This record gives sequence, C-alpha cells and structure tokens, in this order.
Amino acid sequence: MSRVSALQDVLRQRMSIRRFREQPVPESLIIQVLDSGRWASSASDIQPWRMILISDPEIRRGLIEEMHRYLKEDILSTGASEEAEKRINAELELQLDAPILVVACMTKEAFGERSDRWPSEHAVGIQSVAAAIQNMLLAAQDLGLGSCWCSTPLLCPTAVRQALGIPQGIEPQAIIALGYPAETPEAPHRRPFSEAVYLNRWNNKYRLAR
Repeated sequence: MSRVSALQDVLRQRMSIRRFREQPVPESLIIQVLDSGRWASSASDIQPWRMILISDPEIRRGLIEEMHRYLKEDILSTGASEEAEKRINAELELQLDAPILVVACMTKEAFGERSDRWPSEHAVGIQSVAAAIQNMLLAAQDLGLGSCWCSTPLLCPTAVRQALGIPQGIEPQAIIALGYPAETPEAPHRRPFSEAVYLNRWNNKYRLAR
C-alpha cells in the first residue's frame, strides 16, 4: 500500500469518539500527537498555537466543573433550547471521561513586534490553530487512539482561563479529548462529491468522469 493510500485510509476512518476506555495512554503516543500539531501549516509561518496537555484527573475535573458552572449561569439560564443544553452537557461529560485533554489556544504573542496586525489577522490565526488540531486528530487515528474536537471553550473562555491560569491575550479555542476508544461509531454521512465541489464558478457542479 502506498503512502498516499495509507493517508486516505486515515482520513476516511477518523471519526469523533465520545466514549473512552480507562486504559492509560503512553506518553510516547501523546507526544507524537502533539508534535503532529506543531508541524501544521500556518499563515506567514506565525504558528500561533499553544497546547495545554491535561493528564491530571483533578485539574481536568476542576476545568469541567468551572466550564459547567459558567455555562449553566451565563448561557443555559438565558433560555437555550433543551437540545442545546443536552448537547453542551454531553460534550462536558465526554471531556470528563477522556483520560487526556489537550486545550488548544491561540496567542498574539506569536506575532512578536507585529502584534498591531492582530486585529486584521485574528481570523487567519484561528485557521492556523484549526490546522494544528486537524493534524493532531489524524495523528491520533493513525496511532490507534480515539479523539473528539470539542468547541466548548469558545462558549466560556473566561472559565477556561480561570481554571488553567491562562492570561488575557491568549484565546482558548478548543479541547481535544484523547484516549483509547470504547466504541465503534457508524461512519459519518458525507455529502456526495458533486454537492461539495464546484468547477470554476459557484454552483457549477464538478461531474466525475465515469
């Protein structure tokens, strides 16, 4: 099997895992996942990502409790739908059960003396952090680990900062849950190629040769 074919297998097999075994994850595998994020592409090679590895159960529990308190008081109490509340609670529960959490942050310190560019390049920095996260998810799949990309910190950045001592100017973007999967979910639905890709102009469908 060629390297390209192996990569395509990883791309297609990766899916979000929401139930994890209690089996500890070797540090060597965790480092490989984190290092894969470090090699992601980034705009202007700024590399604005900073990852916080959480392996201590007490710190993990404190983080989840702080996020839950904030969400319950400031978001769920404002009339969020029952479905939204269930979704948020389920995401917090899976983060509590995962043996390893990685908090992906974006820092404007990476811009150095060009920090005045932060307002105009903020969205570009977010894309760079997202690229690092995707690298980590694919690396986890390749190493036999399960993962789930959780966007909860976007709803409660203050709670994440308080729980982990993150200073202002650093933006928590996501939490990646890692561990050995305790489930085999069905493959996610994907739109047909003809609905996802256009040729040359908007809505001009790319038709695959038969």
